[in-house]
Amino acid sequence: MKLIITSFIACLLSFSLLNAQVVKEEPVEEPYKDYNERPYPATNIPPSPEVAGFMAEFEDSEVGNLKVYSDFDEQPSSDYYFAGEKISALHQELFTAEFRELIKTENAYATYSIKGNAREHYIIRLPTNKGPNTLWLFTVEGEVVKPLQLLAYAFCKDGSCYQQDSWITDLDGDTDLDILVKTRRTNANSKKVLEKNEQVYLQNEAGDFRLVEKGLIRFEPGKFDMEELEY
Repeated sequence: MKLIITSFIACLLSFSLLNAQVVKEEPVEEPYKDYNERPYPATNIPPSPEVAGFMAEFEDSEVGNLKVYSDFDEQPSSDYYFAGEKISALHQELFTAEFRELIKTENAYATYSIKGNAREHYIIRLPTNKGPNTLWLFTVEGEVVKPLQLLAYAFCKDGSCYQQDSWITDLDGDTDLDILVKTRRTNANSKKVLEKNEQVYLQNEAGDFRLVEKGLIRFEPGKFDMEELEY
């Protein structure tokens, strides 16, 4: 009887060890394995290898005061800060319909990623009806890359030239990155300023940017001057 009990216990131990080995050998999903670093924040793990691959195309920007500006020329100069790298057509299905064709034909460029309050955001350069070097801020929700904010453009039309620059920086002292947008219209020949405007977008805890009342945030004169572009 003692031998039978001993044999039974040995069989149970062998079975338990076998089960433990099976569980241990199950594959672990790592959808961010192609991403060049851990996601930001750590809980914001890319839901698929395709999204991780898209994120990896951008260079991280650690600048606390990033000035975003366009260029009137179709081919910007070699030292243009937002030249970027072509976004692969493989990522076209991640984009909404209005931007998908530009990704498909590889006419969009990945420039920089910036850290928002809830997730990373991505600055993309692409041609639009506002010029060949329009800069948009995008975000990723699930497996969809969505436009978040128009940052910069430069183009001329019907005797006027239009320019928009943005600054991604803390504007209200809470250390969150906000957005200041400045626009102007000039005479194409004399370069005289005909119209100008500015808007402030403050970032909330969810990482969204909300337009605030004009004049609520004030700046020192000359602190945020628009880029002087040639046209």
